This record gives sequence, C-alpha cells and structure tokens, in this order.
Amino acid sequence: MRLSQRHPTCRTVTRSANRHGMAIIVTLILTAALGALALSSVYLASNTKIAGGLSDRASNLQYAADAALQMGKSYINADPDAMPASGFREITFNNGDLKDAYGNNIPGVKVRTWAGPTGATSGQFGAFGSVITEATDRTGGRVVRRLELAQENFARFAYWSNRENRGTGPIWFGGGDVIFGPMWSNDTIRIQSKGPLPFSAQFRDVVGTAKIIYQADQADWWKGFSENSIPIQLPAPGSLGSLAGYATTGRLNFNAPSSGDETNVRMRIEFVSVDIDGDGSDRDPQDGFIRVYELNGGEPEAWVRGDKAIVGGVDTRRTLCGEWLRVSGTDRFFPVSAHEGPKSGSIRNWLIGTGGFTVAGLDSLNFQSNAGDTLSSGEIEDILTRSGARPGNRSQCMLGGASELNVGAVLPYGGTATTFSAADGKGTWKLYPGVVDPRVSALRPTEAAYLFPLHRSVNSGARGVIHVNGTVGFSGMLVGRVTLRTTGTAVILDDVRYGTNPATTGQCIDVLGILSEKDVVVADNMLNNQTDIFIGAPNTYRTMDDSKDLTLHGIVMALDRSFRVQNYDQGQQSGNPCNGSQRGRGCLALLGGLIQEARGAVGTFNGSGGGTGFVKQYTYDRCANLRPPPYFPTTGRFLDNRYMEIDPVNFNIGTLMSRLAPLP
Repeated sequence: MRLSQRHPTCRTVTRSANRHGMAIIVTLILTAALGALALSSVYLASNTKIAGGLSDRASNLQYAADAALQMGKSYINADPDAMPASGFREITFNNGDLKDAYGNNIPGVKVRTWAGPTGATSGQFGAFGSVITEATDRTGGRVVRRLELAQENFARFAYWSNRENRGTGPIWFGGGDVIFGPMWSNDTIRIQSKGPLPFSAQFRDVVGTAKIIYQADQADWWKGFSENSIPIQLPAPGSLGSLAGYATTGRLNFNAPSSGDETNVRMRIEFVSVDIDGDGSDRDPQDGFIRVYELNGGEPEAWVRGDKAIVGGVDTRRTLCGEWLRVSGTDRFFPVSAHEGPKSGSIRNWLIGTGGFTVAGLDSLNFQSNAGDTLSSGEIEDILTRSGARPGNRSQCMLGGASELNVGAVLPYGGTATTFSAADGKGTWKLYPGVVDPRVSALRPTEAAYLFPLHRSVNSGARGVIHVNGTVGFSGMLVGRVTLRTTGTAVILDDVRYGTNPATTGQCIDVLGILSEKDVVVADNMLNNQTDIFIGAPNTYRTMDDSKDLTLHGIVMALDRSFRVQNYDQGQQSGNPCNGSQRGRGCLALLGGLIQEARGAVGTFNGSGGGTGFVKQYTYDRCANLRPPPYFPTTGRFLDNRYMEIDPVNFNIGTLMSRLAPLP
C-alpha cells in the first residue's frame, strides 16, 4: 500500500525544475531582445550620422548658392557692364571656390554664376534681370537658385540731389524739415544745430550720401544713414532719346516754339478728363486726356503764362481775370472784357432777360450800358476785389486759352464745355491727328477733335510718354500713368493733381513723372502768387486762383539744375499763411518725389515768422516706388525683387535663360 502512494517531496522537486526551465527561457528571450536593441541602436546611430552628414552637405550647398547670388549682385552693381544687354554671361570669381565666415574655403563645394536680363526690358514697367547660381559637391549633390533683380528707380526717392547748394552756398536741413521717404545725396548733407529748439530735422526712412553728414547728431534718424557710399549718377540726356519715339507712337510728341527758361513759355499742356464710358466717374484710366495750346507768333508770353503785365498799353488782367457770378442758379465766369466792348451789350441783355439781374444790379457790377464803353482802371480793380456781393461771387485769373475767357462764345455765356474755342485770336489748341473716339465726340462735340487720349484703349499707340522738344508749361488734373519729358524747361503754371489721390484713397492709380533736361520751375504768375490788383497806390494784394496754395502731384526730376520757384525771394512776405506760418504764396504741397542736380530754393524766411515764396509741405508717394512712371530713369543699381529655388534635375543654364529672356 505504501508503494502505491506518491512521495510529496518528489512532487516539490518536479515543480522547482519547471520553474528553473522557464527562467532560462525568459533569460534567453531578454538577452535576444537586448541584443536586438543594441543592434538597432547601432543602426540608428549610423543612420543619424548619415542623415546629419546629408543635412550638412545640403546646408553647405544652399549656403554656397545663396552667397554666390549676393556676390553676383554685388559684382553687377559694381560694374555696369556686367549685366549684358541681351542673352546671359557667366560671372567667375575665385575659381568657383567660396569661403566660410572664418575665411576658409568650403571643402569640396564649387559654384557657377550667370547673369542676364529677364522680363520686360523697355523700361515701361521697370528694368529687370536675374542672377542664377549652381552649387555642387564631390558626391554629386546639386543646388540651383535664382535671384530676380529690379533696377532701382529714381522714383523711389522722396529726395535726391547731386549737389546740396544753389551756387551761393550750401543749403541746410533744420528744425521743421521732415523727409518721409528714402533720401540720397552725392554731396555733404548739412544739419543745423538744434539750439534751444525742442525739435530737429527728421529723416524717417533710409538716408545715404557719397560724402558725409555734418552734425549728424543734430537730427533724428529713424532708419539710420550711410556715408562715403558709391555715388549714384544722374542719367545723361542722351540716354533718354528713346522717349521721343515712344511718344510719337501715341501722337504725343510736340515741338514747342521756344526753348528758353520759364519766362519763354509759348506752349502749355492741360490735363483733362472725360467720362467716356458714362459710369458717372471721370477718374477711370480711359478717361485721361490732354489739350495742347500754342501761342501765336508775336503774342506776348504773359497771355499763356497767366502773368500780370501791360502789353501794348493793355492790361492783361482785362482778358485773363474776371469774376464768377451765379446766374439762374449756375455759377458762370465773366472776364473783365465781358463787361465792356462789342459783346457786353448782348451779355447785358441776356442777364436782364434770363439771369434775374436788374439794370441797377448790372450797373453796380460795372456791366457797361453802351457796347462801346471801356472800363476804367478803378472799375477793373473793383471787379477783381469784389467777393460775396452776390451768391457765388468771387474773383479769379485764368491761363491763356481757357474756355472761361471766350467772350465771343454762344450764349448762355460762361465757363462750360460749350464755350470751347479752338482759336481765341492769341493762340490755338492743337488738333489730335488720330481717330477721335465717337464717345468723346458725343460728350464734347466742339472739343473732341482737340483732345489727345492717354490710355491705350482710346489711343492704341499710347505708351505713357508725352515728349516736348522745347519749353512747356502744364497744369490740370491727370488721370492716367504718364511721364512728361521736355528738352527745355518744365514750367508749373497752376495746380497739377491726380484724379485719384493716393494720400487720401490709398490707391495707386495715377502717376506723373516730370522729367526736364533743364529746370522744373513754379511760375511766378497771377495763379501762383498774390496779385497786386491795383495799377498804382494803394497796393492791394489778393490770391486770384481757385485755391490759395499750389498743389503738385508728381515725381520731379531736373537733370541740368533744380526744382525751384521763380522769383522765390521777391514779393509779399505775409498774407497767405501755411500751417500757421506767414508767407507770400502759401503752401507748396508736393506729393511725390524730388530729384535734382542741385538743390533749388522755393522761399525765404525773414526770422519774424514770415517770408517770401512758399512753405514746403512735401509728402512722399510710396505708390511711385511700387508703380513708377513709365520709362522713368533708373539709378543703375539692382535691388532684390524675388528669390526662387530651381529643381536641379535636368538644369541647363542655356535652356532656362532662353525661357526667361524678355520678349522683343
């Protein structure tokens, strides 16, 4: 019976042996797992090292390509001939080796660099080029990059000068002067001492000079400045010869009858607009036009310039100046000459019959009862001094050729399109030699043949250039994008405004480049200056324009000398304040930029709060930098425009540049 029973000790030994076997198996599994992990770590470390090496190689190649792009750009800016006129060329330096930040060659890396013109090359929308670089290493790695460059346009500057003087000595920047946009001078920039004043000259954008800044610590520099830089040269007049051809295609090339200074103006251009699509706005691009008026031979320049003068014993105020009167609810202009002479009787009868005027009322307004009567000097002065005698009554002077001056116009008389006259006895408006758009004919039947369209949709040959061979005056409201180039003096006769003001609307629509091979001058006439309305004592001065200040929208460029004001140091020193400061002529409100060979003067300061000429009120137009005037000159320096990565697979420089080459 005992032999049949199982011994408890044997059972225990059996369970213990099983446990030891399981432990051995687990240990083997763990050992294998740890070995696998160790092997994985070896592989991971190896892959990490390989990936790190690849990353370093890629970084080296990218660094090399980017560095070569900047070296290529610097090479082009240092050598004007480095960028070919067509095709492309290879730029070589250091046998294709590049150095790192420590001056050591980057081992195993080589670069090649090419440059050539890309995009439009005519200059209408700017000038562009590209630098292409290829970086390679010994393992076959390859990186290709492209940097598109845009030539720096002079229109980007708020202020630019070659010389900071006007012949009598240097001009200084002082308290109250504020330059809002980029500024450059090839001359020394001089800053007045602040002294006890709490403010100083302010420069709110980058400033550069080819020389030094004297007393730089006396000004506020918002974005810093650079000195002793490479000079920027003004373009030679010969380099602008293509503009005449561009203007000719648009029938906008004119020969002025004079080529002297601002006193010799015998032709003027007037910017006008016509709502040709009938949408209720005359500010659309296709609505822009000009009219061109030319003085007859033998007639005095005072007529077209709007000057006060005695010519042949006749006072120009008699025909250039007058008053606005409200007739049957409409303001109409009556020049002094309308009050006398053969036409005055008809006008007088019409005013009595339809205008609501009485005989006594007309007598008080100096309308002569006898058609042969002439006005005395006192009566002329009385007309020009009246203001507010009747609703809408105000005095004003005009430029020769203005529609408002046509005494012989068909009644009802006064200042509308129906009073346009192609010839007024002293000058004529030029005929447009192209096909007149029927929409213009329908809207302006008597004037349409004398309107020159500025937009391609109305004038297929227009390329945004008006060219004048000689001296020309201009004024009006510009709708469009235009460069006005003259080989003589460009004379500002009255306000020049954009149809869409970028300063108030934020829209970059209209732009005007004023490009003169001589000077750009604000005329001293009855519209831009207070006028002595009395021939003799007592002297009484009045502003005889529709606004007391001068507004000028445009980028001004004077290649021979300066932007300046005629007789800036003469005339009244008060009577027309600007921002609380007394002046003789008020504010000169420039919206745009100013580029000139030598800095010109616009006024004086007498130390007592007044002065002759204008107070500068300059505002930078950033739109001119974004969309410069057509074909406006460039400085020759290239700036970064766009940066691109190029797929290195199948890269071929010849194929790429042929695709990027500008159209003929």
